[in-house]
Amino acid sequence: PALQDRVADMLDTLASRGSYPVRSRSDAARERLRLTEEAARRILIRGEGGGVLLDLLVGAPDATSRNVYIRPDSSRDIRAGNDVFSPFLSGRLSWLDLRLFSGDDLNGLVASAVQRVTAWPPSETTGTPTESYTLSRNDGGWLLEDSGEAADTRTAEAYIRRVVGSRAYDFTSAMNANDPEFSGTATPSGRLMLELGDGTRRTVTIGPMFSDKYSAAVSGSRYVYLLMKWQLDQLFERPDSFITE
Repeated sequence: PALQDRVADMLDTLASRGSYPVRSRSDAARERLRLTEEAARRILIRGEGGGVLLDLLVGAPDATSRNVYIRPDSSRDIRAGNDVFSPFLSGRLSWLDLRLFSGDDLNGLVASAVQRVTAWPPSETTGTPTESYTLSRNDGGWLLEDSGEAADTRTAEAYIRRVVGSRAYDFTSAMNANDPEFSGTATPSGRLMLELGDGTRRTVTIGPMFSDKYSAAVSGSRYVYLLMKWQLDQLFERPDSFITE
């Protein structure tokens, strides 16, 4: 899934008018300004039937670095003007909607809807869940159910917001969300369950590692995410961190 706002921003930008006067038409300028097929960056947009709507080569910046040289692929005209293109050429990951609680298959989730969180933190040494804990709303605050201790409200609320806003590093096609590692027929590496005010649940299940990244699946979503270690740590807070001394 792509970031819909980012796609809309790009299309709005490319559809807007700007001043891009012709600076050259020479072959030497194409080489020098990185506007050859081999050297240029490219924005290619196709219509519904597959026809090309835009094929734009983006080359080198000018001396100010505020403007850039461009050339439509079907033209010899080398133009220059405000560089509105480079922000959209920053790589594949910048286009992905990597929010765990979003996407085509899930309704948006807000922190105020979360009533209870149960965590089975992953163990880095054994790959199996360690002792679980449950954090639940209680009289306007939060409670650690296992010990019966009141949790610090600000710490608990910050944790819930962090979980709800969690993002992954990438997706992987090497696994499916219905694979045994996520579907419950195998022992997961870790699990986080959010219970909402409407009685529904959202579960994040941690699966095998790929190189230095952790795989994860979210209930209701068909995608398998990859998490960096620091992103995994955002999902699993230590229970003693909720208790104020």
